[in-house]
Amino acid sequence: MDPGAYGKHVGTDERLRDGHHEVRCRFCHTYVDARAIGAHEAVHMRRRPDGQQQEHITLPPDRRYAGPLDDVPQVYVHEACGGATGMPEEIIRSYLGQPFLYNGNTFCTGCGTYVPFTDLVWEETGETLDAYTRALQAEYIRKHGGRPCG
Repeated sequence: MDPGAYGKHVGTDERLRDGHHEVRCRFCHTYVDARAIGAHEAVHMRRRPDGQQQEHITLPPDRRYAGPLDDVPQVYVHEACGGATGMPEEIIRSYLGQPFLYNGNTFCTGCGTYVPFTDLVWEETGETLDAYTRALQAEYIRKHGGRPCG
């Protein structure tokens, strides 16, 4: 892939350093030689014994939502199994900063697999994750004039 194309495609930073094309990892946010980014990110995506990925994509800390989380839902319930899952703060702050970051599936601790946002409701509000995310995305588009690249 051409220098600059990968970063734009996945929404991450790229740079030239000492004549080498580097890409910022979407998981640990370190810069990695562009030729090795696939293998590097694959390590972050390995599955733990419970079925969840080792790590998840987040925004770099300086791009995450920095405000209070007092009124932000943080626990979702999978209605099919009844399992409740707490969402990590770094993921909450990442999707609040960029609500197009995630693909519409998240891990259910009750089932031990990834399930669609449409099958999950926030424990605090009863709203589906899908409806909540779509509202955040609409707000982002209104504020920024469109979807982000990547």
